Amino acid sequence: MLMILNCSEGVEYKNIIMYLGDVGEANTAAISKEIGLSTARARDILTKMEEIEALRSNRNRTYRLKADT
Repeated sequence: MLMILNCSEGVEYKNIIMYLGDVGEANTAAISKEIGLSTARARDILTKMEEIEALRSNRNRTYRLKADT
């Protein structure tokens, strides 16, 4: 599936991938703080990303890159 990203979303998308590549696993608050986004905006982008997998549920949810990425 081809995702069409606007310019700023593409940069945010790449920044999240780079950040998770460096730290391995992080929650939405840590990602949003590091990338400079609101938690709602970070969560919105994370749910669209196919390279990311969510671990745990709701309050304790963390994200990491999928193993095949």
